[in-house]
Amino acid sequence: MNSNQKTIKDGAQSIFSELALFSNAVTDFQKKAREIAKEEYLTEEGIAAKTNEAKAYLVKRAGELSTSISLSLATIRKATMAMEESFVISPELQAAITLTSAAGEKLDTSARDRMWKQFIGDNNALRSLKALFDSKGMYTKEMEKYIFNAEDQCNDLESSALDFKIQPGTNLNQTVAFGQKLEKFCELEGVELDKPFIQYLNAEDYSQFYTEQLRTAFGI
Repeated sequence: MNSNQKTIKDGAQSIFSELALFSNAVTDFQKKAREIAKEEYLTEEGIAAKTNEAKAYLVKRAGELSTSISLSLATIRKATMAMEESFVISPELQAAITLTSAAGEKLDTSARDRMWKQFIGDNNALRSLKALFDSKGMYTKEMEKYIFNAEDQCNDLESSALDFKIQPGTNLNQTVAFGQKLEKFCELEGVELDKPFIQYLNAEDYSQFYTEQLRTAFGI
C-alpha cells in the first residue's frame, strides 16, 4: 500500500468511526420519539413539539457530521487524484506487459488474475494492461469494475456527505449506505482496511446490526 492509499485508509476509517457514533444518535432519536408518543398526558401538539425538539438535535448532529466528513473527503480526494495523475512503468508493470505480450492467451486464468490484481488502485496501469489483454483476445470483464473515473467517484462521495446536512434522515439507512459506498471506494482504490465498516457498527453483518438497533429503539 503506497502513501496515497494510506492517506485514503486513514481518512476512511476516521469517517467510519464518526458514522458509527452518528448511528447511535439516530437510534437514540428513534427511541426517544417512541417514548414521547407514549406519554399519556401530552396532546398531539405536545407530542409533535417534543418530537421536533428531539429531531432538531439529530439534524444538528447530521450537519456536524456532514462538515466533518467533507473535511476528510477533501484529503481523500487529494490522495486519489495524485494516484490518478501518476503513471510510472514500474518493474512489476513492465514484467506484466512483457509476459502478456509473450504468452498471451496461454496464460491461465489464475496467473492472469494474480498479474492484474496487484495493480488495483493504479488506474493507469490497469488501463494499459486491459488494452494489452484486449489486443490478445483475453478476458477483461472482471478488470473493468476496477477501472473508473476517480473524480466522479469523489464527487459522488462528497454529494452524499452533503445530504446529511441538506436531507438528514431519521433512520439508519442513510448512514449505512454512505459507509458501504465509502468502503466500496476503498476496495476500488486497492486500500486494505483494518476491518470492514460493519465492525465499526459493532456487528458482524447488517442483519444483526439492524436487529440490535431496533431492539434498542423499542427498548427491548
